[in-house]
This record gives sequence, structure tokens and C-alpha cells, in this order.
Amino acid sequence: MQLSTLDRLKKALLDTQEQVRDFKNYANDIQDEEISEFFQTCAENEGEQAAKLQKLIEENQA
Repeated sequence: MQLSTLDRLKKALLDTQEQVRDFKNYANDIQDEEISEFFQTCAENEGEQAAKLQKLIEENQA
């Protein structure tokens, strides 16, 4: 089955949103402040990527 560009964008968005949740959970679960902050930064970076993917999805649905 061939995935369209829009399908790939949607899958990437779902994967990225999952990464955000995972990194946030890691940040909350880890006691080491430096590592916790690292995971929080990762969550924020993935969140930015998710926002970009969402924008691309909206632009490509038109």
C-alpha cells in the first residue's frame, strides 16, 4: 500500500505527539534534575516539530 504525503504527515504527527508524551513522563519520573531538564527540553523540541507537522497537514488538506 502506497501512503500519500498527507498520510505520512499524519503518521509523523502521531509519532511526534507520542514522543512528547514520553519525554514529559520521563522528565517527571526522573529524580536527577539535569536529566529531567534534558527530557523536558526534548519534549519541547518535539512539540515544536508537532506544531510544524500540524501546519503542513492543514496546508496540504486544502
